[in-house]
Amino acid sequence: MRRKGGIALGNIVVRRPIVAAVSLAAAQSILVFFLGGCGSDGDQDRPVPLTRSTIFAAGDEGIDTYRIPGAVRSARGTLIVFAEARVVSPLDHDPHFLVARRSTDRGRSWSGNIPVAPLDVPEAGCYPSDPVPLAVHRGAERGRLLVIFRPCRFGSFPLRIARSVDDGRTWSVPEEVDIDYGDKLPEGFRLGGLPGPAHGIELRGGEHAGRLVVVVTSRAHSILLLSDDGGWRWGVGAVAHVPDSRTVDIGESTVAELADGSLLVSSRNGAAASNARVQLRSFDAGESYAPGVDGDFIDLATELAIPEVEGTLLTLPGDGRVVFSSPSDRLYRRGVRLWWSPDGSDWQP
Repeated sequence: MRRKGGIALGNIVVRRPIVAAVSLAAAQSILVFFLGGCGSDGDQDRPVPLTRSTIFAAGDEGIDTYRIPGAVRSARGTLIVFAEARVVSPLDHDPHFLVARRSTDRGRSWSGNIPVAPLDVPEAGCYPSDPVPLAVHRGAERGRLLVIFRPCRFGSFPLRIARSVDDGRTWSVPEEVDIDYGDKLPEGFRLGGLPGPAHGIELRGGEHAGRLVVVVTSRAHSILLLSDDGGWRWGVGAVAHVPDSRTVDIGESTVAELADGSLLVSSRNGAAASNARVQLRSFDAGESYAPGVDGDFIDLATELAIPEVEGTLLTLPGDGRVVFSSPSDRLYRRGVRLWWSPDGSDWQP
């Protein structure tokens, strides 16, 4: 569903500005701020008022459309939102580049566009796409911000990474992500697939606290990239080959660390006979995927029967509930809703 001059919430194109209360469900701190911590168990069903502020709007700084937002909170508490700035139309194949905006007052006001990945790749049709931001809160690299993206929306090109050491005010020249492929992928396999988008995560607990995790989808594989040095070097962790079928066709994916320390991956499903989200789990800090119920590695979240679109996961601090954000209409990208679950199963709106 695409309309010229529209604004995107995730992959939804609408004719309204991107507002924090909806599009920033990608960032834990932002969602908690807007939902007021979700209250106690006794009042979790009570409606909670949302505070809204415009982040990107059609025509801002001469850009036709902003799409594919992702968000993080820096170690200093700054909120940073990323998006593809689509110059002349909302279409995937038209020129676009990556920008960010910052808020130092918990989302009440926002900066102008900050260049992150320019439109300077020489190959035709190579536009930086699908930003996956991460914020480092632990270790020697604490305070750094990273964003992983693919330099070309079409074709197979190595993933790129840009870094910020000044809380998102400026960004380094993007470079190829340093990946040790090991022996978990087929011979000759190199990651030129789809990272995220939305956001990566930093593990909070256990012996791997501080590990960075990004989910990548490539050639019917769901792959977790792991970094234990603040994002300088990456290795291939969990790998699941998920062949296309009538009920499963994985695409854009998002990852969250659950209260028990396990990881939950939720993937867009493009299968003809099902619109249920595809879920995978890891119980070893992202090193491998666990067996699933509905296939070798997968479960189908039938409660999340939504249109073919990206969604976003995050875990709330405090009670540890996991929240999923997506359009709720089964056919069209409209009616954005939040679902919650204690453990990634039995989702409730």
